[in-house]
Amino acid sequence: MRIGINGYYLTTQFSGIGQYTINLLKSLAEIDRENKYYVFSPAPVEWNFPSNFKLKIISPLPFFQKTFLNRFLWEEYQLGHAIKKYKIEVLLLSFSFLISIVSLILFFYNQTSQANDEEFIQPVEEISQPVNQKIYVDISGAVVKPDVYKLSFGARVKDVLNLAGGFSEEADKAYFIRNFNLARIVSDQEKIYVPSAWEITSGIFVETPQLLNNLQTSKVETSPLTMESLISINEASEQELDQLPGIGKVTATKIINNRPYSNLEDLLNKKVVGKSVFEKIKDLIEI
Repeated sequence: MRIGINGYYLTTQFSGIGQYTINLLKSLAEIDRENKYYVFSPAPVEWNFPSNFKLKIISPLPFFQKTFLNRFLWEEYQLGHAIKKYKIEVLLLSFSFLISIVSLILFFYNQTSQANDEEFIQPVEEISQPVNQKIYVDISGAVVKPDVYKLSFGARVKDVLNLAGGFSEEADKAYFIRNFNLARIVSDQEKIYVPSAWEITSGIFVETPQLLNNLQTSKVETSPLTMESLISINEASEQELDQLPGIGKVTATKIINNRPYSNLEDLLNKKVVGKSVFEKIKDLIEI
């Protein structure tokens, strides 16, 4: 198809309209290599036209070059004559019409390019990240406040233990720390049980020798309390006394401060522990 373009303003391409016109022609040249364009201008244009663009100079009538009729006669009479001469099928008569046509071509070109690009885009599986997700964890046993707690996604065992108020006096802290990773991330509906020292010594919870060998705990007493390894209430350290069921740091300090003891019953006579606690530890201690 032969398309004619009114290039009257191309002679003033460094003005606002002229510069915009030349930019539009450049864009049109990039996307359309099939149609033939005839650019009609009253003077030479400083632009390297592509092969399918032909610049045709139509000199204005000499008697009207410096009058207001110059453009009118050039477009209505001289340009019309050139259209017939070059058998132009479509003529972009005005600047606004030129903008509309080029914009329309650019729009369809971009739509086609986008559709072609989408054919090569492989679908990527979206990885869902939990946002403000809540989980529920059940913690029971030898803790201050056993219950089911609601936590944020990514909470750890230590967070659950803190919500439960920490270990109770009956807890075997050394056993729990040896066998539970406090930094582990907990999952929804998880159950955590903190055993008491009595449950450990009675054999309800048993550590395997292999587990103990793999743990470097030589500086901490790791063997469960038995009849063969009784704790002396006159000589044991606070850490050793703290392993007894029902004995926390406060009671362990109290036992040390009330030394010496002549018999086990002195714990009751000096009101260091209550009767219920004494019944739990009497078979695990010695003078």
